[in-house]
Amino acid sequence: MMAQGQPSPVTAQFGQRPRPARLCNLDRLLDAMEARGLDGLLSYYSRNVMYLGGYASGSTAIYGEANGVAAFVISRREPDHPIAIMPEFEIGYFLRQPTWVRDIRLYRTLILPFDIPTEPSAVDRFIPQGAHDVPWVRRARESFSESLTRACVRALQDVGLDRGRVAFDNLSFAPFVASELPHVQVADGYGLLKFARMVKTDAELSLLREAHRLNQTAIERVADAWAPGMSWNDLSMSYRLGGFIFDRGSMLFFNPRGSESTVRFSTGLEEDFTLEPGMHIMFDCHGRLNNYNWDGGKTWIIDDEPRGLEKTIVRACGDAMGEALNAARPGATLSQLQVQARRVFERHGVPASDSALIYFHGVGLDNSEQEWGAPADWTMEDGMVVAAHFLYPGDAQHRYFVEEIGVVRPHGMERFFTWDYHKPV
Repeated sequence: MMAQGQPSPVTAQFGQRPRPARLCNLDRLLDAMEARGLDGLLSYYSRNVMYLGGYASGSTAIYGEANGVAAFVISRREPDHPIAIMPEFEIGYFLRQPTWVRDIRLYRTLILPFDIPTEPSAVDRFIPQGAHDVPWVRRARESFSESLTRACVRALQDVGLDRGRVAFDNLSFAPFVASELPHVQVADGYGLLKFARMVKTDAELSLLREAHRLNQTAIERVADAWAPGMSWNDLSMSYRLGGFIFDRGSMLFFNPRGSESTVRFSTGLEEDFTLEPGMHIMFDCHGRLNNYNWDGGKTWIIDDEPRGLEKTIVRACGDAMGEALNAARPGATLSQLQVQARRVFERHGVPASDSALIYFHGVGLDNSEQEWGAPADWTMEDGMVVAAHFLYPGDAQHRYFVEEIGVVRPHGMERFFTWDYHKPV
């Protein structure tokens, strides 16, 4: 039995912990701002605020991406003076979470009663014992603004962005700020942040690797725990080790029994049934750990080994994946990888090789880490994190899926998973 107060092995391995002080690809962001004629940036989207300044707290999960409770300001000409703006009740957040931002500011929220004057002393009730003399806490206390909008206006003014072309990643929030700064030209910054996030920093890669280790561990434990009588719903519910599981559950694909060969995506409302030996279960699992997404999986053959045509399909998927991982280098396009991988299926002689689904997407704070409006057949860059999917449709005994996630490098993709993609779970 575990000693009282001791974390479980899973919590110790995958529990939430402080993130690195800076996650953002600052050089790429500044270069993109210059190329797009932008003088500065005001971010309001929760995920972007966390990416840029480190503040996440509960805002990302509770309020969603668009309806944030914090902001981040940076000038292209003063990149060493970023400003993070956060709710007054979260002043203790950065006592635990490191950040590269030194100018942290507070604003009044609805947690404070409206009959109390807006003054720095109102914040004192939220400052942890012993933290009053921390320099940045003192400065943050004195920066107290009556609203998020007012705090954003002051921040823009303080770094010379009260005029010029300023990007806002939420254009619905921009008018509230720009109405007080008549010389500011509002630009769309949503695509700018997507572009910056496409190429990951080393700090981000460490978080993504950890998230995908959790995913692999969860999938392997589910398969190891199978016992006769387990149902589809039992399987879907048993995939939980930590992190945040999305509402539709852990299983992206529905895996019906019998002869049905269509590719069905799970809704969480499918009919339940008993899992039987020999069935192929395609794991494609999604979730989030420390604000970074995990994705991926492969196929579990319940209490059995592939044989006959099954072995050919498994080998074809594994070999196609291996060639794609090797070819996923800077400059490669999705269509080039698809053509190369499909030739592997043809070489192995699997029936209806054209029915195989071969597709790719970025992974990071979202599962679509490409800028909107970019070509659908996008080109890979060094440092991108990409998910590669190979799905061969079929009935319960012949369908097969394998997905690998990794970072694009000049020598090919460096995988996050440690399992053998040539074999089932």
